[in-house]
Amino acid sequence: MSKVSENRHSTQYLLNGNIRKAFFSYLAPSILAMIASSFYFIVDVMCIGIGLGGENLAALNIATPVFFLYTAFSTMLGIGCATLVSIRKGSGDPAGARRAFTLALGTAFVVGLAISVMGNLFLESFARLLGARGELLPLTMDYLKWVNGAAVAFVLSGMLQLVIQADENPRLVMAAVITGNVLNIIFDYLCVFVWKMGMQGAAIPTAFSPVVTLLILSVHFLCRKGSLRPCRGFFDRWMLGRMVSIGFSSFLIELSAGVLVFVQNLILLRVSGQSAVTIYSVVAIVLFVVRGIYNGIANASKPVVSVNYGAGQTRRAVQARRCATLTALAAAVFFTLVIFLFPSQIMYAFMPDSPQLVAQGVLPLRLYYLCLVFMGVNTISVSYFQSVERAGLATFVSVMKGLVLVLAALAVLVPFWGENGVWLATAVAEACAMAMTFLLERRMKRQNPVPERGEEPQRV
Repeated sequence: MSKVSENRHSTQYLLNGNIRKAFFSYLAPSILAMIASSFYFIVDVMCIGIGLGGENLAALNIATPVFFLYTAFSTMLGIGCATLVSIRKGSGDPAGARRAFTLALGTAFVVGLAISVMGNLFLESFARLLGARGELLPLTMDYLKWVNGAAVAFVLSGMLQLVIQADENPRLVMAAVITGNVLNIIFDYLCVFVWKMGMQGAAIPTAFSPVVTLLILSVHFLCRKGSLRPCRGFFDRWMLGRMVSIGFSSFLIELSAGVLVFVQNLILLRVSGQSAVTIYSVVAIVLFVVRGIYNGIANASKPVVSVNYGAGQTRRAVQARRCATLTALAAAVFFTLVIFLFPSQIMYAFMPDSPQLVAQGVLPLRLYYLCLVFMGVNTISVSYFQSVERAGLATFVSVMKGLVLVLAALAVLVPFWGENGVWLATAVAEACAMAMTFLLERRMKRQNPVPERGEEPQRV
């Protein structure tokens, strides 16, 4: 057996091997890494809900948008860098891949440091901006001061996970993320239930989890496991602009998710009160996990798509997209069935001492998660557009599905259906976005087939 066939993460195999096998070789590590990445938040919700009560859970939900901020920057830089690295590898330019990596590394550090310093210098103002008032304000501040302090680690860790995966080492990413989050689980339990440290007890392990992950990820570069390493003479305005352009749609998706949590919190407080915000914290954590799995599926397809696109093999890139879409649809059907069949059990897992809230949360879960099939398809579509450098289309779809259509749905549905309109808005927005993307792609195929790199255009 040839060396190419043995290593399904090598550039040679991605270009010449079986597309399905190449995609699935990335899939399990990618999904497991994304699930583990979600665990720092899941564990916080469970520990706070069970150990500290609904008031603390509401404060956590108010602080939730900060995680979307970290993820927005890390995915923008990580996806932009990973795409450029894969394309440069596919086109035979390893030096360009190293420059892109070093540029992303430096930018992620500066961004994370800025968030950390500004977030803690203006901590109370930041908490108030997120909607914390009255008795929820000190609880929110207790949580934010620790996670803001770890902003550099959050941004760098998230960025490096995507880049190292593109550098043919997805298993290290999986091991690093799982290790960091296992330690988070252990110390969350100790800090909240054993040492009785309150809201800070949930925040401290969460803040240190990405630090552990980052230290393990650094082994990839210290031991020279891949082709990427920091280099000199890396600053390039054009490359930075291209990187941001490619990843900007992911930035908007994550940032929009944070904005929507903020907006929906305000609407729920107005139309239903604090209990609805507490229920929304469970809805949000389930969404965090599902979106993580969808992103894991999308990330598994990125190296396959980008390397083949860089080498001018668009048909193989389209095959990888098809594999990712079918996988996302299978996941969507599974999660929809679980949520519709066991909503009470899901609510009870996070709030075992609040039977009234458990009962109230059944309908919100079922209404909100009508969105899953549409969201899965949209996530893979945006990922594909990024991977083939269709940054404009990726950004447009992201803005529409992540913000514009949801706000429009809230404006229409809430006046008629109140709280239920909040729960339905995401499903309506994702369905409209999927239909819009289908029509746009169909029109583009007719007018201007995807250009090949170095050969005649083919239809995509």
